[in-house]
Amino acid sequence: MTARILCIEDEADIRRLLVEELNDVGYETIEAADGKAGLDAIVQQRPDLVLCDISMPKMNGHAVLEALRSSHPEQADLPFIFLSALADREHILAGKRLGVDDYLTKPIDFELLLATIEARLSQVNRMKARKEEQMVKLYKAFQCAPESRGDTESGPGSAPGPEWHAIEKPLAAARPAPAPSAAPAPSSAPPSSSAPTEQRIASLARQSSGTLVAGRMQVVGLDRVKERLGAQWDKHADRVRKIAAATIKRRLSAEDVFEARPDHSFLICFGSLDEAGAAFKAQSIGREIHERILGSDAVDPSVKESCVVNAEVHEVAVTESDIAESDNVVDLLMARVAEAAERAQEREQKTMAHIVESCRIVTNRVTAAKGASAPLAIADVDKDTQSRLAALRRARPCNESLAADIDALMLGRTSELLCDKAQEALPMILVDVEFSTLAGRPFLERYLTLFASLPETVKNRLALNLRRLPKDYPPAKIKLLVNSIRRNCRLVTLEICDPSLGNIEVDTLRLPFMTCDYQSLGSRVGKHLGGFKRLISALHVQKTRLLVFGVPDNDVAEQLLGQGADFIAYRHA
Repeated sequence: MTARILCIEDEADIRRLLVEELNDVGYETIEAADGKAGLDAIVQQRPDLVLCDISMPKMNGHAVLEALRSSHPEQADLPFIFLSALADREHILAGKRLGVDDYLTKPIDFELLLATIEARLSQVNRMKARKEEQMVKLYKAFQCAPESRGDTESGPGSAPGPEWHAIEKPLAAARPAPAPSAAPAPSSAPPSSSAPTEQRIASLARQSSGTLVAGRMQVVGLDRVKERLGAQWDKHADRVRKIAAATIKRRLSAEDVFEARPDHSFLICFGSLDEAGAAFKAQSIGREIHERILGSDAVDPSVKESCVVNAEVHEVAVTESDIAESDNVVDLLMARVAEAAERAQEREQKTMAHIVESCRIVTNRVTAAKGASAPLAIADVDKDTQSRLAALRRARPCNESLAADIDALMLGRTSELLCDKAQEALPMILVDVEFSTLAGRPFLERYLTLFASLPETVKNRLALNLRRLPKDYPPAKIKLLVNSIRRNCRLVTLEICDPSLGNIEVDTLRLPFMTCDYQSLGSRVGKHLGGFKRLISALHVQKTRLLVFGVPDNDVAEQLLGQGADFIAYRHA
């Protein structure tokens, strides 16, 4: 496709010569006689490259470029070349600081101009090709092949060793997904599938006029280590089932009903909650089950590394006639939940595909005392993407694989930004990653596979902020987890959720700094000043500094810095 070049030049004779020369070699051209008209043409007609004079009426060239870079980030890759008789050092520096791609002086050397245009357009094409390749990789990472759904079995020797970061061959980029939607055969139901359970479900359906808020909770990934465990398999699988059953039973109310299934899953009917409330409760229960499995000394380490807890909650239709005609009400309800989950997953995948195509990374600079800028920025997404992701979380709050999808998206898109800006003096960029993404082997493998595809220049400018560590996760395993990812990036930080540090042993981790969210921990500063100061002191003794992010305003920032915080980052607007 022929490239379109915008010529912004107030002198008509020079503009005519530029257009004629460019047309002669096959380029399409757009003309603008001043800076304001030129900026409008950029926004409305989307040229492939801009040639711009500096000294012009209404808006000079520097003002055009500054407005473009600051107000139209979607045009960040547009090549911009200044043409000017002003060849002094200050004008050149001003253009460079604004992000101009090249600077040619008048009178114009057309041979040099054409060579410069060709080089800049070729560079843009290479960047677009790399972006498209990364987009394909990211999109594939969000798709779950049908054969990868549910538990998968591994061959002998496939169990992970102590060094989780060592991946000797490419791993499938499929995410863990809900187990197959087909309900288990009625004949395989355990003894707990009793008439009273079915009667209670039927009673709930009648009370709610034919609709039930029901969910399926399942521990998946266990079959990955079944062959390795051999004769020990039944014992460890039974321990996992007991942990899950005890946690669910303890957390449910008297109005709720739950039923254990033979595939490590549980059916739960919520008698007094709407769909949103039940989904959040299921999310909390699922995380607690996972944390208890990880913290149990009675469960084999390979089981801990492989298991993931999936939870689905949906409002489903179950009429009295459905119940009367069904041989097994529990199987019927499980099938309805599975169908609703499949529809929800299809909607989610479509939304994620759109987000992958459209999302944009923005960076939030980190500052220190007296307003000094730190060589670090925090990665975030644009407002539109924030809204879409928030809607996804509200729709499926108990979906742990969604958190892993978002983490992969953030890593991939931030890496893309660093690739695009490889020649610029960008700060190191801090990217959030959830504990749940790294705690289970299926998600961890996928994340490390994405890391393996990144060039070393990108890894050297990436920092990972590990968020939401469970309070009872063993300190030795925290260190192992940190070590499993720190070799893939410049540095790793941990989010502190308790001023006492809890299970975070600063002296053994020896991290350059740690983080805390102002909303969850920093807001306690006024009430627990002594605890905050002790936290700062404990970190500083080990030469670890504290970054508080999500700070609302300057007054709070000054208070935090005055009490010993080393860095702050304001809440992203």
